[in-house]
Amino acid sequence: MNEVSKDFGSSGAVQAPNPLAHPMADAILQECTELLEKTTEGRRLIDFSRQYAIKINVITGREPNFFTFEKDSTTLVCPVVTKAVDLDEMACNLGMGLRECECGYNGIALVTLNLPQEQKEWANYRKTLDTLTTMCKIVHELSVVNNNTKLIDLVKKLGHYKLYEGVLSGLNDEELGKILISTVNETRTKGD
Repeated sequence: MNEVSKDFGSSGAVQAPNPLAHPMADAILQECTELLEKTTEGRRLIDFSRQYAIKINVITGREPNFFTFEKDSTTLVCPVVTKAVDLDEMACNLGMGLRECECGYNGIALVTLNLPQEQKEWANYRKTLDTLTTMCKIVHELSVVNNNTKLIDLVKKLGHYKLYEGVLSGLNDEELGKILISTVNETRTKGD
C-alpha cells in the first residue's frame, strides 16, 4: 500500500459542512430545550438525553418535523424562515424524537426494514404508541404552562384527540393502544 493512500484517512482533511444544517440550529435547540424543561415530561426527556449524550441535529426542511433512526441521535426539521414556526410545536417534536431514542434504549427497534413481519409490526406499534403518548403529555403540559390551546388544536387536527383524552384520563397502555388502532383504522377508512 502506498503511503499517500495509507495516511489519507488521518490526514486532517476538513469535512465539508452539512448543507442541510439549519443556520439557526443552536438557537432553535436552546429554545426548544428551555420550553421542554418547563414541563415534567420534557424535563425527564432532556435529563435522559444528557445522561446518554443523545446527539440532536437540526436541519432545514419544509415543515416542522423530526426523525430518529438510531437510539443515540434524533433530528429536528425546521423551515429556514423561522418566523412562521411555532416553537411549542418544535419543542414537542424534540420531545417525541427523544422519546424515540429512549424507545431504542428500551429495546424497541427503530429501523424495522429487515425484521420479520411480526417483529416489525410490534416495534412500529410500540414506538408509535410511546411517541404519541409522549406528545399528548407534552402538549397538555405546555398548554397549561402557556395558558393556550394551540397545541391541543393541532392534536385535534392530526386526529389524535381521543388518544390525548385517554392519556389525560390515565388509561393504561393497552387501552391507549386500542384508541390508537381505532384512530388509524378510522383514518384509513376515510382515505379509501
